[in-house]
Amino acid sequence: MRVSSRPRDLIRRDDLLALETTYRSATRRPRDWAWVGVGIGGIAAASVLISVGEQRGWPVILAPILLLGGWTALVGSWLVVRRRNRKLRAVYQIHCPSCGAPLLEQTTTGGDIGDITAIATGKCAHCGGSVVDNAPPTRRSR
Repeated sequence: MRVSSRPRDLIRRDDLLALETTYRSATRRPRDWAWVGVGIGGIAAASVLISVGEQRGWPVILAPILLLGGWTALVGSWLVVRRRNRKLRAVYQIHCPSCGAPLLEQTTTGGDIGDITAIATGKCAHCGGSVVDNAPPTRRSR
């Protein structure tokens, strides 16, 4: 679902809620969790291999290489998840018609607050301008 973010376009509250719900479900798919598992598994495998290497008498030079490999898996998986999240945010992003601020905004605490504020109040979290069209839905004649 793509939503127009042209200036001065107000969106219906139901459409904004559907957009936010679709975005959230797309960012919480099992494929994302698999990448998180790869990152954590890389660090865990590195620590296990380092301790096995110490017990088996492997060369000491392998420990930093294994540790670097584990961190590479962790950082690499984080980059994949971050890149995918940015792509999804670009697809589902809408902007405030008044100030142009993005409504799907990630805060420093990791949560999304702009879209929730817009859904709850109908106003932009940045400028307070109206985001939601408060006109009642028109009935279609049969």
